[in-house]
Amino acid sequence: MSIWKKIIAFISAITFTLGVCACGDTGEVKGPLYQMEDEVKPNLMWDTQTLYANVPETRALTDIRLADNIEAFKFKSVGYQDKENTWVFGAIGAPKTAMPKDGYPAVVLVHGGGGQVYSAWMAYWMDKGFVAIAIDMWGNELNYALQKVSNPDGGPREHDGSNYDGTDDVTQSWVYHSVHNVIMAHNLLRAREDVDKSRVAITGISWGGYITNIVSGVDKRFSAFAPVYGSGYVYEDSFWTNRNGTFGGDNKEDWIEKYDPSSYLPYSTKPMMFVSGVGDVCFSVESRMKSAKLVKGKTFYSQRSDLTHGNFWVMTPEIYAFFRHVLYGEDTLTQIEDVTVENGTATLKTANDLYHTVKFIYSTSVEEDSHKWEWRTLTLMEKDGKYSCEIPAGTRAYAFELIGDSNDKDQDEFFRQSTPIYFVEND
Repeated sequence: MSIWKKIIAFISAITFTLGVCACGDTGEVKGPLYQMEDEVKPNLMWDTQTLYANVPETRALTDIRLADNIEAFKFKSVGYQDKENTWVFGAIGAPKTAMPKDGYPAVVLVHGGGGQVYSAWMAYWMDKGFVAIAIDMWGNELNYALQKVSNPDGGPREHDGSNYDGTDDVTQSWVYHSVHNVIMAHNLLRAREDVDKSRVAITGISWGGYITNIVSGVDKRFSAFAPVYGSGYVYEDSFWTNRNGTFGGDNKEDWIEKYDPSSYLPYSTKPMMFVSGVGDVCFSVESRMKSAKLVKGKTFYSQRSDLTHGNFWVMTPEIYAFFRHVLYGEDTLTQIEDVTVENGTATLKTANDLYHTVKFIYSTSVEEDSHKWEWRTLTLMEKDGKYSCEIPAGTRAYAFELIGDSNDKDQDEFFRQSTPIYFVEND
């Protein structure tokens, strides 16, 4: 395909997606891409309109020195058990670079189980020009030696995410507190004069990704969502299904309605990028694809052949590329047009090619437990401007993985994008 055809195809894809171009006389995109009319889930646990107006009281923790330009603090949150109010540990930091005309973009960072407020994760985003805020999700804090310790003023303590949350009093649940506190973190960002309120994003890892999924259907002020690993349908197929998950016990349907992301994703209208290794040991690849199909907004994927479960933010530069594309309209992501199947051969069609290698990821495993599937890869060659692969016999699931050079000059990792994972019904 000639370079001019690729440029025309890319412009056509963007025009088709947006309907109209949000450009000024200079051709510069003025606002985030793929924004659409909000849909609000009825009977939310959170009174969002009241919460949006609440910038929480904060206490500066000047004796806790996390890193240059990062300030530790606690903010006032809702009550829990015998505490009239809880106080959540967090940190916030701004870039050292000159502030853009409309303010910096910003990001809320949501860690997972066993995690903490990571100053290195914050610095990663601050170095990219974002104001970053991170909050503790498990009733912990950092002490003066920067060790994780229990927060005496904190809310729900660490357990396996939402599995033990009861449905009688939602205000005592980990999910209720987690989403509430993410909204408060968002409010703190929006209260800053150096933050561009139209360009605030959120990314979470593992259980933090789970919460990011839920928040996508609750807090409509965010412009982009990037959950890593976490997904809905954890009660069907996840690490916890066969381990120790209770999922509401006899009140399972009520638990699903209140706490599982699958109840919130149908109200997700803003762009999302689902990031994970295909063989993730905690959240199911099938559940993740089912979750993504619920989203009404524009979806992107990075389902990778090389990503294990952990706090590996430096290994996922595609999230930065996704945010730059969505928040500023930059040409940092490949536009995937379609995957077609004819006579047992799958063909990838893209409108632009920000990649140098395409792999075909597939599994022929027959186990019911998708966590036991083995995945293989084939490196494909371009032919007539397309990448095609004969689907191997017995294939149960497959995807195209696109590998390109990171657009971050300081990033050594290759960035990944992918198609969704497609599932094959075999006789």
